[in-house]
Amino acid sequence: MAKQVNKLICGIASFFIPGLGQLLQGRIQSAIFWFVLILILGALLPCVILPYLGNLGSIIVVIAWIMNVLDAVR
Repeated sequence: MAKQVNKLICGIASFFIPGLGQLLQGRIQSAIFWFVLILILGALLPCVILPYLGNLGSIIVVIAWIMNVLDAVR
């Protein structure tokens, strides 16, 4: 039972700060990967990718964010 609460807390933490849930679980490489990926997508998307992809660029960021949360719950 305690493991489910731990996964839930990690999922919620990763929802607000990408990679924080993985960091709480002790998976440092995964935490760095997700944090950097979301950071790069969030920085590059508005100025570089968004003019070419339109709404598809926003969908890519949302999918990456959801995958981050699901990885934290794993």
